Amino acid sequence: MLKWQAGSGGIGRFQRNKWISEWAGIYRPSKKTSALPDYNEYHMKSSEIAVSVVCGAVVMGGVAFVFFKSIPAMLVLALFGLYAPVLSRRQRIVKRKAQLKLQFKQMLAALSSSLSAGKSVESAFQDAPLDVRLALSESRGYDCQRTGNYRQTP
Repeated sequence: MLKWQAGSGGIGRFQRNKWISEWAGIYRPSKKTSALPDYNEYHMKSSEIAVSVVCGAVVMGGVAFVFFKSIPAMLVLALFGLYAPVLSRRQRIVKRKAQLKLQFKQMLAALSSSLSAGKSVESAFQDAPLDVRLALSESRGYDCQRTGNYRQTP
């Protein structure tokens, strides 16, 4: 479903319907003025969409071939792989929200430990991002010095 939209200088361009792009997770609205990310949205790149479609088609085609042993059935059911980007997008949104919850918990723990150590509220909030960064780097197997040097531990 393409719509013709006249451009500058008499040159037109095709534009997809908005709902198709939203369904696939590739609709990119105009830039918002807010600097905060929206964790309810994830805009997939074209390469991510292509990879998820191919993987979904291969998996669905493989399942269809195992059960039906028919190439036409495999081709028909491989078309259900087109739904894979939607599932992938939902999964990434859930994963990003889980990471945000973990980081928030770690920030609260860092604030609590700083305040219980006798720091002022202002200095506790200033030190919290560094403490969270240290905690995240240690959980990923990185040795993070307070100087900002990051190196992976063997």
